[in-house]
Amino acid sequence: MASKSLVIVESPSKAKTISKYLGNEYIVKSSVGHVRRLPKGSKAIDLTNWDVNYEIDPKKEKVVKDLKSSAKKVENVFLATDLDREGEAIAWHLKEILGKKLNYSRVRFNEITKAAIQEAFEAPGDLDDGLIDAQKTRRILDRIVGYDLSSLLWQKIGSYGKLSAGRVQSVAVRLVVDREKEIKSFSPKEYWELEVAIKHEEREVIFKLNTKKSNLDLKNEEEATKLENLLLSSELEITANEKSKRKIPVKPPFITSTLQQTASSMLGYSLSKTMKLAQDLYTGGYISYMRTDSPNLSVLAQNNCKQYLLDKYGETYSTPRNFSSKASNSQEAHEAIRPTDVTFTHNELSLSADHKKLYKLIWDRFVASQMPQPEINVNSIKAKVGDNILETSLSSISFDGFYKVMPPGKNSGYVDYDLESLKIGLNKEISKVTKSQHFTKPPSRYSEASSS
Repeated sequence: MASKSLVIVESPSKAKTISKYLGNEYIVKSSVGHVRRLPKGSKAIDLTNWDVNYEIDPKKEKVVKDLKSSAKKVENVFLATDLDREGEAIAWHLKEILGKKLNYSRVRFNEITKAAIQEAFEAPGDLDDGLIDAQKTRRILDRIVGYDLSSLLWQKIGSYGKLSAGRVQSVAVRLVVDREKEIKSFSPKEYWELEVAIKHEEREVIFKLNTKKSNLDLKNEEEATKLENLLLSSELEITANEKSKRKIPVKPPFITSTLQQTASSMLGYSLSKTMKLAQDLYTGGYISYMRTDSPNLSVLAQNNCKQYLLDKYGETYSTPRNFSSKASNSQEAHEAIRPTDVTFTHNELSLSADHKKLYKLIWDRFVASQMPQPEINVNSIKAKVGDNILETSLSSISFDGFYKVMPPGKNSGYVDYDLESLKIGLNKEISKVTKSQHFTKPPSRYSEASSS
């Protein structure tokens, strides 16, 4: 009888899902995150040689005992922790704890599906020393920087509860302080804008005064009112009427930061809520790994989406494409955040409403990235009243492209007509002038999403 193999993942829910795909010859266990830590109350680092002394996390002693017991029954251990630095470090710590007599393999998968799991176990690899060292270095910096800075902070300010400093938060505080100084030193300046209305073919057409091209600087209401009266007593002359086309850029599928930012702005989710929901979707096998800095897509993912679009909308709406990161240090071996099964929609998801909203956000962005760009007709019209330059433009959709799955917002301003009949040289009576007061605004404070 062949001996069983031990598989160790990070979360119990992930272990439960994976065990369904592997069969009885595997024992699937969870480390429940990190199992070792730097001792509290000490730097635990020898600064002469950078040796680090780790200890078993007291909260994980029972977990470690169970893992050691399971390891005694096997010869082979598959370390199936997450793809990032933390996951690689957890795998290394597990290997150190369980001993070197066993045969260790590192298995990596970007999604928790049967096909991805089987493929990963057919071609296991080794631990990535570079990622492990990167995580160790971060923890060392956290400890040596954080301990010394926090101590200095307490001496200067006082030890108020959880007041502390560190490698990341100290830099973040500096950014926040610098931005606050900019805001406090900002002096708002008043300015006025004018809009002019004309009647044309039973429609009201609004032109905006271009103060820059008109060499105007309307600093107060008196100046704005004076110009308002001048415009009301004048006729507007059409000086240009042009048509052009433009395409709406396709956005790449989500990476971690863009998912957090978009979920914050569109759904009102905090960063932690977004990642908790994404973690649930990942461990449930619905999306690919949610901690990634790469917008790259596998050929299989592109082909599956292509087939879905061909079946659903036809060849016109399929434009397979891949994306690469602008960052030189991104990990292109990782994939963007995407649904594992493009045919599976949010309405079929048997999770909470919040899970469904986030899944739909991810699904929409991925599918839209594999569709053609929407094509827009733009009608740009210029007019003048004396030396005052007025402009307006209309946009209409000539081809919806990815708008088929991600419709434009209600305030997009698209119309279903043009103003080609406003011919150059035509004079129109001004029916209304609207003036509005504005003030220049200081830089915005960082939000949780914008600072990520």
